[in-house]
Amino acid sequence: MKKVKAVGYVSVKKENIHSLKHKSVLIGFKKVCKENNWQLVKIYEEKRSSPMEPKTEMIKMLQEVSLNQDSDIDILISYANGEYIVTQRPTKIKLR
Repeated sequence: MKKVKAVGYVSVKKENIHSLKHKSVLIGFKKVCKENNWQLVKIYEEKRSSPMEPKTEMIKMLQEVSLNQDSDIDILISYANGEYIVTQRPTKIKLR
């Protein structure tokens, strides 16, 4: 059985990159994956000075994972408003 692969996404203000809170969020991604027996492949970190800056890491993640039909990533984990949000890639089923 193949191991389910996951990526994470979090947006953080540049001044909070080294904060204890942000470090605990990153550790949380690993914990979520470990508890669900998923392989954490990458965490996309949006390091921004202002909310108006382009979300380059989100765009990169979408191009590499969501929009890429050949991607082997099954799970996307986002962190927002104090919670981890898990999104599973839709499974295509062929009818006979």
